[in-house]
Amino acid sequence: MKTEVERLPEGRVELRVEVDPPAVEDALDQAYHRLVRTVVLPGFRRGHAPRSIVERMLGRERLWRDAVDPLVQHSFDQAATEQGLEPVESPQVDFEAIPAPGEPFAYKAVFTVKPEVTLGDYRAIRVPREVAPVTDADVDQALGDLRESRARWVPEESEPAVDGMMVTVDVTGTVDGAPVPPENGVSGVLGQGSLRPAIEDALRGARPGDSREVEIAFPAEDSDTSLAGKSGRFNVTLIELKKKQIPELDGELAREVSEGSSTVEELRAEVQKTLARVAAARAEDAAGAAARQRAVDEATVQVPAVMVERQLDSMLRDLERQLERGGVTLPAYLEQQGRQLEDLRAEMRGDAERQVKTQLVLDAIATRESVEPSADEIRRQIEDMASQYGPSAGQVRRLLQRPANIADVRADLRLAKAARFLRELALSGEGQDAAEAGGEGEGGTTAAAETGAEAPEGSGGGAGRRRARASDGADPAGADAPSGTTGKGGRGARGGGTRQRAATRRRGEAAADPTSEAGAESEPGADAGAGAQPDDQPEDRAEANA
Repeated sequence: MKTEVERLPEGRVELRVEVDPPAVEDALDQAYHRLVRTVVLPGFRRGHAPRSIVERMLGRERLWRDAVDPLVQHSFDQAATEQGLEPVESPQVDFEAIPAPGEPFAYKAVFTVKPEVTLGDYRAIRVPREVAPVTDADVDQALGDLRESRARWVPEESEPAVDGMMVTVDVTGTVDGAPVPPENGVSGVLGQGSLRPAIEDALRGARPGDSREVEIAFPAEDSDTSLAGKSGRFNVTLIELKKKQIPELDGELAREVSEGSSTVEELRAEVQKTLARVAAARAEDAAGAAARQRAVDEATVQVPAVMVERQLDSMLRDLERQLERGGVTLPAYLEQQGRQLEDLRAEMRGDAERQVKTQLVLDAIATRESVEPSADEIRRQIEDMASQYGPSAGQVRRLLQRPANIADVRADLRLAKAARFLRELALSGEGQDAAEAGGEGEGGTTAAAETGAEAPEGSGGGAGRRRARASDGADPAGADAPSGTTGKGGRGARGGGTRQRAATRRRGEAAADPTSEAGAESEPGADAGAGAQPDDQPEDRAEANA
């Protein structure tokens, strides 16, 4: 096989390949064996017609159509490797003619290659560990959160409804004079915007069994377009009233939430230690993020436009999935915001370019420092990812163990370990300690590799870092859903049925339970997780990396 490379502007190359006649004939022969099993020719049983007969009756062009894609894919991968080229997109392949018997096959492939990164003096980066002190007020707040997390809702029959109480109501009525289906057993907490303002106003002072007549003028911009601009009359009946009962901070609570505490003083001490560990972990995460940002800022690289566009596609897919979990489609969200899709892409482009540059810089550092995940780290990461799918874990594990997906996991862990290397280097100032933390070859297990806690922002998925093959793919990347998104509107509620569907972010275990160390590994947002998240379907990843 002969190859020749011509460099083009903007990081593109033209690779000219000439495949030897024996390889061409071998590809045609393989195409014949695939084709002969699917066609029936007169006088021959299926699968038994000789190649000469198949070629004469169907034409050499028919065989060539089945042979050319595998031939190009195999020869392109081999030629790119020989020339030291690493494509970041599928090549645009062009050839002039089908080769005659005994002739070579010549084609040219134009594609973008991974750009060269000029690293700064990242080994000189030093970042102080700035651990925030844990104050008595912090401990008091954590204990208050702990009590709130163990609060119970108990029926209230003697007092009228006031803000902070939970109400359960049945709603019947009409909209623009037409009856609407009733909503029964809808609950919400007064004063928290769970219900329409008019309903909350009517329920204040009510007792179980009381009914109130309510008129609602739905705003023109109501999230339920079927109600927008209309008016309704409703009968709201208070079925049940509950009051929050918060446990006392005493020895009983201490023993309930902590095996090592039997008094309030012991519980305070344990909470203080946990908060200190969380603060230390956050300080390390912040130092890692700062060191990574400095390394990226000091590096020089021309980020290919195709990688930015692919990152944007991935970010939008992630955003769409997050919106759908809240009951909102991306088109509906854009309509609510009064924006077009291209406006959103333009807003996200800067983040996408920064994420791609971060990946390229960390990849270059990993190459220079020989940072690689071990086979055991890759195996554990696959197990962790598969376990998130519950009953489907076995099927997901098999998908993740495909070569293309293993390559993605390896690439993600590689970037995570490079980020960990930078963090340890910036904190310790000792290159040897950092090298051990980053790992070399098959050694060096790190918390980052095990949990993905140190992965750089936007590093999820490795399709963009692997050689592009027959089809182009996109890396899954993190994108937070915009604040203020709500579910589908309803007649009685502000944004979703009689109940208001409030978009809230779950607080971590450490926030709900200060005695837990669940939050001590990393600060949310400081270092995005590596690898596929539970919403990343392995099928999509396999297709993206085919």
